[in-house]
Amino acid sequence: MFRGFFTLYERCPNCGIRYEREDGAWLGATALGYSVGALVAVFLGLIELRWRPIGALGLHPLWTIMVVSLLVTVPAYRPAKGVWFALLWLYEFTDEAEPSADAR
Repeated sequence: MFRGFFTLYERCPNCGIRYEREDGAWLGATALGYSVGALVAVFLGLIELRWRPIGALGLHPLWTIMVVSLLVTVPAYRPAKGVWFALLWLYEFTDEAEPSADAR
């Protein structure tokens, strides 16, 4: 599915389904990636409120939670894009391609 860390192939090398979409089609994938970071921030915030481990380490809790959440968002982007494309495929928002000679 992926040609580079953020870039996709135009079509699947195996089945030929088209990955590249019009502008804005991957907004849902971005939202899913950011949601992962937000969940981590909420989780760390609740842990900090209950047990205060970040403050006990001498770190500023707000800045630490923010940095960790942003760092988690970057690696979450690829799986989020895969999940988003799976949802697009499941609900038939993808362009079906002619089967390739190898797939016949």
